[in-house]
Amino acid sequence: MCIYKLNIFISTCIFFVNYVFRFFMPDPESREKNCAVNRLSQ
Repeated sequence: MCIYKLNIFISTCIFFVNYVFRFFMPDPESREKNCAVNRLSQ
């Protein structure tokens, strides 16, 4: 049970770190992908 909670804690931390990195430092590849998706959706 303790290991299970630790896994949830680690995965949550990784999720937040990825979110913060994406928010503060968006890499050009993801920006291009977002532009392509926006063009396709229009």
